[in-house]
Amino acid sequence: MAANFAFFPQSISTYFTVGTTTITFTSSLQRAAGTSTLSVAAGIYQVQGCRVSNEGTNHAYINVTAAGNDPVLLASPPNGMLILAGTVETFRMQGLGVLQMTCKSGTTTTLGFTFGEGL
Repeated sequence: MAANFAFFPQSISTYFTVGTTTITFTSSLQRAAGTSTLSVAAGIYQVQGCRVSNEGTNHAYINVTAAGNDPVLLASPPNGMLILAGTVETFRMQGLGVLQMTCKSGTTTTLGFTFGEGL
């Protein structure tokens, strides 16, 4: 597991109740234009990193892919990256903005996603 102290959040956390049906969502960061010495153009930016917290008591599985690719459905038994119950993981997403998540048959859990930079 990556050290979470080096992760710099740039969004509020988004929570999903995850069951046996695969959930797919696309992530991006919306920035407003800055007027400081180093200005940032307004627009939608790719997510650089993601902090995933499993708030529930059941394991979950996630899959990360690039936008425009055919997402791989998480099969039963699930494939993908295992997120253990009650843990926090940090992932580098560099250009990968589509996330999928699922649980084993008959279980549910809550996953929280916070987007930002760093590991």
